[in-house]
Amino acid sequence: IAVCRVGSGVMVSGEVKSRPVKVTVDSAPIANDILNRAKQLKNSGQYTRVFLSPDRTPKQREERKSLVVELKRRVTVEPNKRHLIRKGAVVTLSEGENIEQQT
Repeated sequence: IAVCRVGSGVMVSGEVKSRPVKVTVDSAPIANDILNRAKQLKNSGQYTRVFLSPDRTPKQREERKSLVVELKRRVTVEPNKRHLIRKGAVVTLSEGENIEQQT
């Protein structure tokens, strides 16, 4: 495993802004396992401001960006429903449906 900070420390309102950390692992299964457990980290309470995201190609980033725009649009139009991105598409969960039923 290799870990390094990305970018330089920038001052914002008198404080050093946090910088991303790049973590390189030896294999894709290890990376997938870490990304699959990211929600546990967020729910721990101690690391609520820590976000993990996979490395994406420029094309994948562009596709993801358009999905996020569509997701935000749906949330605005139907705020009482649960919307999320799954398998390259924006999906809306039916009432009582959970994420595991979508996979």
